[in-house]
Amino acid sequence: MDPTFDSNHIEKNSPVAQVVVLPCCESTNTEALNWLAAGEHQLPSVVITACQTAGRGRGDHQWFSAAGALTFSLIYDFTDIALQEIATVALATGISVAQTLEQLI
Repeated sequence: MDPTFDSNHIEKNSPVAQVVVLPCCESTNTEALNWLAAGEHQLPSVVITACQTAGRGRGDHQWFSAAGALTFSLIYDFTDIALQEIATVALATGISVAQTLEQLI
């Protein structure tokens, strides 16, 4: 596993309460949903992998990721956000991640 995905470092230095790091998986979205269904989690959480073979996103978009990609799914409690605002929050989150990465790289 890439040392970049240090769950202790992420939990200690971010607002994320729990980190699940997988060496490889089909989809971090699927893993996140399965993990939530199991019921043992803290929010916000993130599922991270260095290799994704059957990624999926909004709509029917699918992709894979090669080693070294930043591939993750964030699990957050959106109960306080109106349903019609969720898409805006998702877009704003993506833009924020991109801007943060631009500053760091």
